[in-house]
Amino acid sequence: MAEGLHEHVTTVAMDVFGDRDTLNAADRWIPIGHPTSACIDPERVLTTLHSLARSGDASAWIGGSNFEGLPEVLREGSKLLPLIGTAAEHVCQVKDPVLFFDLLTSLDIDHPPTRHHAPDSPTDWLIKQAHGSGGWHIRMADGTGEADDADGQPPTDRAYFQKRVDGTPMSVTFLANGREAAILGFNELIVRPVGGHPFVFCGAIGPVPVSKAVSRSIGQAVSKLTPVLGLKGLCSLDFMLDGERCLVLEINPRPPASMALYVAPANRLSDDGLMLAHVRACQTGELPPWAHLLSAQSQVEGFEIAYAPHSVLITESDIAKWASRADCHDLPAAAMRFDKGQPMCSLSAYGSSVQQVQHQLARQLSTLLPHSEAHDEPPKRHVSPPQAQRECKGSIAGEAIEFASRHPGFD
Repeated sequence: MAEGLHEHVTTVAMDVFGDRDTLNAADRWIPIGHPTSACIDPERVLTTLHSLARSGDASAWIGGSNFEGLPEVLREGSKLLPLIGTAAEHVCQVKDPVLFFDLLTSLDIDHPPTRHHAPDSPTDWLIKQAHGSGGWHIRMADGTGEADDADGQPPTDRAYFQKRVDGTPMSVTFLANGREAAILGFNELIVRPVGGHPFVFCGAIGPVPVSKAVSRSIGQAVSKLTPVLGLKGLCSLDFMLDGERCLVLEINPRPPASMALYVAPANRLSDDGLMLAHVRACQTGELPPWAHLLSAQSQVEGFEIAYAPHSVLITESDIAKWASRADCHDLPAAAMRFDKGQPMCSLSAYGSSVQQVQHQLARQLSTLLPHSEAHDEPPKRHVSPPQAQRECKGSIAGEAIEFASRHPGFD
């Protein structure tokens, strides 16, 4: 997010990792957790917001990934500085499975069978955590498909059960103003096992073409949900696509990872770009006239998160080599050891089709650690993302941006 705002405003970035891209884009970086635990520290977030508000160094803030799992931080943080995005009370509605799936049913929006108590037979049922993210919280209800390093924890009181359905995991990225929404494009999600976790979000490819029936079905779902849930700014809706049937899974009520696929096209169409469009949609209700043109671009883009395949030490030499590659992003700021399943960096690729981008990403991923055995360390206790989430009573690392206005469009 910092990359999308730094040309227009003075930005203060808050996250856990402080990767090189964030440090280069932001005018200032403040850590809100420790990278070894991969957790946001809610108290540190609120303390930072309070300090920035008192000093006048920030006029508003935008919550990024995983803040939807910290509703109290959103609620209390919005009292300290204006939150530019979906309001905390509406985020709570989105992330409450009882309210959300009952709402889908009432609006005649198709979704997988969902229940809040364990089914009699767990076969082909999933367990999901209401405040989970990135797919780390999803597992088979009968325990199949889990490796030895899965956390194996029992369901929490925030767990719900959902029938596993066939199809391709998809999302739609959109921009909303609380009343209506503009579709930016459809994306194919990269979901695969990481460690003992069978359904981890690893990236996205888009925009991808969809049929008129699919476009109409998902467009109607977004149009129905936006005013009821008060969705504002950049958001995404995840769904499974089985033929022409669309089954809605969840809404990400904040700037989603898939927005990265539309940053460059938006910059070609507008001097302001995507993040400033997010701000204007939230503050003035303005939706950009060029939004529908983003899905018409001929070039397909993709990104993939590179998770450590095993415990590995990434040296300064490794980082320097990655930095010389145009396809490597979110690099660690310094040498560090990554446990199995921790995100090391991300990769990007371009092509004329989804298949071409998939092939390029696979090839690039295979060259990332060609010498990794040389840096292997003896196995140590891992803190996998789901474990870290419980131990920190927080969330897997996300990002927030505060800014002080230097653009005439800001309040």
